[in-house]
Amino acid sequence: MEIKAALISVIVPVYNVEAYLERCICSIISQSYKMLEIILVDDGSTDNSGKICDAYKEKDERIKVIHKSNAGPSVARNYGLQIASGNYIGFIDSDDYIAADMYEELYKCMKPGIDIVCCGSLSVEKHKKRIAFKTKGVTVFNREEALFELLKGELISFSACDKLFRKELIKGTRFPKARLCEDLPFTYQMIKGSNKVVNIGAVKYFYCYRENSR
Repeated sequence: MEIKAALISVIVPVYNVEAYLERCICSIISQSYKMLEIILVDDGSTDNSGKICDAYKEKDERIKVIHKSNAGPSVARNYGLQIASGNYIGFIDSDDYIAADMYEELYKCMKPGIDIVCCGSLSVEKHKKRIAFKTKGVTVFNREEALFELLKGELISFSACDKLFRKELIKGTRFPKARLCEDLPFTYQMIKGSNKVVNIGAVKYFYCYRENSR
């Protein structure tokens, strides 16, 4: 089902992930929700990641590519935020991938008064899989409840990637210039400034842990 509605900007920081990048990009361009602006930020990759980004830009007019010197995922995401023109913002890590209807399902719950919509995730490791941050059906949290669940780490994650944000909420907030745990302060600030947060109660994001990931 295609929903013709508001534009969603999807920001993907890219660094030396040539073995995973095409899977990630394909999972975005094949979304059932077609109104996407896909921003690939090549953070000074030394493998073929930058070339892969450029190749997909030629295939899909929704894709924009930024090539920059290496400075870490926070700076890459912030570059993406500078040019994002969507009404809503999503983030995906370039070694992960998403379900084909993720943004359609997240957007369905982005009603008036809702500022952030989350989904459950599946963490895929070498010898095990772990479902996390999944609620029993669609669950609505007010700001205080959402902050409590964020700190509990059970129903709302610190990750920016399993969420859709209303752009008005982000305003001038940016990711701190750190190479580890950069999501924590950003997501906290987003929820702290929100009105309500929704978890759709379904797994739509797939984290793929690997050695030397950042």
